[in-house]
Amino acid sequence: MNRPDINFILSDLGFTCIEVQHHLEIELRSFDFTNIAHLTKDIIFEEVSDQRSLESTLLHITPGMFSTDRVSLDPKYGLEFGCRRYKNWIRATYLSEDTKLILIRYKGEEIGFMLLKICNHNLHNVLNGLYKPFQGRGLGLMMTASPAYYADSLHLPVSKITTAISSNNIPVVKLYNRLQFTLAHQQYVFVKHGKEDI
Repeated sequence: MNRPDINFILSDLGFTCIEVQHHLEIELRSFDFTNIAHLTKDIIFEEVSDQRSLESTLLHITPGMFSTDRVSLDPKYGLEFGCRRYKNWIRATYLSEDTKLILIRYKGEEIGFMLLKICNHNLHNVLNGLYKPFQGRGLGLMMTASPAYYADSLHLPVSKITTAISSNNIPVVKLYNRLQFTLAHQQYVFVKHGKEDI
């Protein structure tokens, strides 16, 4: 919705824009897998199938893993609170229908995960994360492309890949651009702290 006037009204009411959510999409048939061809031979996907495996996966999610998250960046909350938020979000989403939590192994090591929702031939990448010890090792493109590769390699009945990413996460924005995802729409996210929060 192109309504900049609302931004001014919210600012006058004490709200602050903390991020813009970019909603991205790509048709699976047009996805160019040559960008990750040198990596895919070493990828193994493993579905989390029980509560014990879920809790084991959540142990890998540590403060700072999602450092560009709006809650982590908010000085009122910070990295520890942001980490708890992500763990609770994953637990809650994992229990919903049509959602899969997929571990990603690369060269034998568990390096991250994808939280995927499949509905009406659409695979929505709710969240994926690269564990902190593996960040900065050039694996970002592979992680970004993994939902499409997962759908393609398993011949899932999927025609489109969608996701939403924060404008605060510039490196990942660049990766999706490199993979030729297109912008479907945007959402401005505002926050306001009450007096009791200050």
